[in-house]
Amino acid sequence: KDLDMKNNLLTGPIPTQIGSLTILENLILENNKLTGPVPNQLGTILTLQNVKLTDNLLTGYIGAASGLCNLVNWVDLVNLEA
Repeated sequence: KDLDMKNNLLTGPIPTQIGSLTILENLILENNKLTGPVPNQLGTILTLQNVKLTDNLLTGYIGAASGLCNLVNWVDLVNLEA
């Protein structure tokens, strides 16, 4: 139910396949070097409650993942690249 990959020096985009983690409740990817947009597929995970993406190099608009804001209790996007 939890995917905690903080402080792992992960690089590249968040894979769109993350949307297939249908029982995911907590996604913690803070303090890595992830790039690109927040994938729209995050907004399709109905069980998701908490998302922490702080201190990465993510860019762009949240887009369809904005449905994410209606699903989760807590979204932390502080310190992302503009």
